[in-house]
Amino acid sequence: MMLDSEFEVRMKLPDGKSYVTDLDVQTLKRADALHGATPEERGPWVPDNIIGGASMDVPPLEEWNL
Repeated sequence: MMLDSEFEVRMKLPDGKSYVTDLDVQTLKRADALHGATPEERGPWVPDNIIGGASMDVPPLEEWNL
């Protein structure tokens, strides 16, 4: 998402040259909450955003040619 810099809140970092925006801070908080959630908090996984739907067969990781 792009916001006009006129509406952006920037906070300087300790080095005095760099900055972080309020949107950056909120994004990191949301990511931290998602990754720190317990399985009970996450709930059941629903494969509704997978191309091909639930019937798509994915080979085991050992069979991937990485």
